[in-house]
Amino acid sequence: KDQNVHATTSEYRYYLNYCTFSYSMSMWDEARWMKELDWMALHGINLPLQIVGIDAVWYQMLTEDFGFTHDEANQFVVGPAFQGWWLMNNIVALGGPNPKWWYDRSAALGKKISDRMRELGMKPCLPGFVGMVPHKYVTDKGLKSFEMKWCGMQSPDILNPSGQTDAFNQLAQRYYERIQKVY
Repeated sequence: KDQNVHATTSEYRYYLNYCTFSYSMSMWDEARWMKELDWMALHGINLPLQIVGIDAVWYQMLTEDFGFTHDEANQFVVGPAFQGWWLMNNIVALGGPNPKWWYDRSAALGKKISDRMRELGMKPCLPGFVGMVPHKYVTDKGLKSFEMKWCGMQSPDILNPSGQTDAFNQLAQRYYERIQKVY
């Protein structure tokens, strides 16, 4: 028996978490990502977390679908090294503002990573919509939200689903449409 071969009965072999992206991967380029994807394939990973480009999803949604300016979108989206905490609904705007070229780079790299994952037989695990929205969106639309702070920093508003299921569902639909366009 070859001792260098390992087998598993697990159907899904998940890899990564939000913090890893913020601590280690936030500035990786395409070459470094392709090396990591090869490593994942060699180790049987088939369900890796994929958040590269999610900032571009939000940026495009806010600026193209909801009329936010670049500066207004940057009051919600965080810088690359803080995306883990942003996506866990803890913070907004920290580490930015991001230039327009960053969002373009992020979208292009996110697509390349997702495409390569699929080529290698992986299913990218993308973040779902959980109700997180910019405060400006809530006030502009006259919606109700939960306003919170995390460690003294402003957190994203979270839509209050009570009596607002249409608003939640419409925003979620738009979010998933943008994910499909970017990835």
